[in-house]
Amino acid sequence: MTYEERLSRCTNPLLRKLFSIMHEKRSNLCVAANFSSIQETVEFIDQVGKYICILKTQCERFKGDPEENLRILYNKKREHKFLLFEDRKFYDGMETIKSIYAEKYVKYVDLVTVVPICGDGVFKAIESTVSEVDLPEDEHRGCLAVCEVSFDGFIPVDPTKLLEVAERNSKICVGIIAQKLQIPNGCQMIKATPGVHISETKDGQNQKWKHPVEVISDGADIVIVGRGIVGAPRDDIGRITQLYKEVAYKAYCDTINK
Repeated sequence: MTYEERLSRCTNPLLRKLFSIMHEKRSNLCVAANFSSIQETVEFIDQVGKYICILKTQCERFKGDPEENLRILYNKKREHKFLLFEDRKFYDGMETIKSIYAEKYVKYVDLVTVVPICGDGVFKAIESTVSEVDLPEDEHRGCLAVCEVSFDGFIPVDPTKLLEVAERNSKICVGIIAQKLQIPNGCQMIKATPGVHISETKDGQNQKWKHPVEVISDGADIVIVGRGIVGAPRDDIGRITQLYKEVAYKAYCDTINK
C-alpha cells in the first residue's frame, strides 16, 4: 500500500503523523545526525530538514544543558516538520528506563529505540511513562525495537523472537529496526533499515552498507542514512540529501507500482 493508503487505515496516532509527513514531503528518508555538538546538528538540520521525514540523534554526545539541547531540537523538528528519533537503545529494568526516559526524552522526542532482549518490560516502561505525561494534542510518542543491526560482530539473537515481543506491544512499539526481517501482513508497524549508502558497501571496519533500492526491496519503509550524507562536504550536504531522498522514494514508488 502507499503511505497515503496506510495513513487512511492506520489507528496509531504517531504512525498516522509519520505517514502524513512521508506522503506530504514525498520522503522515506531518515538521516542519522551523528555530530558532537548541538550547534553542528542545528546547522545540519537547516540544510536537510525539508528532505527528511525523521532525524536520528544521539543527544548524550552533546555538551551543555541536556534539556536545553533537546528543546532546541524539538523546536527545529516542528519548524521543518519531521519526527525526532533518539537512538537510546533502552534495555534495562523498568524503573531505570522510566526514570531516564521521563527525565530526559519523553517531552521532546517522538521515538526512542529499545532492545527487547529482556522481554516486555522495556515496552511497558515506555508506555507507562507516556501515559503519565501531559503532551500537546499533536505530540505522540512511541519506540522502535532493534531486531537486526547493520554491522558485523553482533552477538546473534533470533530476530523473529524479538519481533514477536515487539508485536505484542504494538500500541507503543510502532516499528522495528531490521535488515532482512519482514513485518507480518496486517501488522501496522513500520520497518526502518540502517546501514544505507549509495556508493559504498563497507567502511573497512565492521560497518556494512546497502543501496537504498536493495533495502526497499527487502521491505523497508524507512531508510536510515548516516555517513553517506553526514560525511559529504558541508556545502554539498543539501544536494546529497536530496539525491538520497529521491532515490529512496523512487525505489518505494517502483515497488508499489509492481
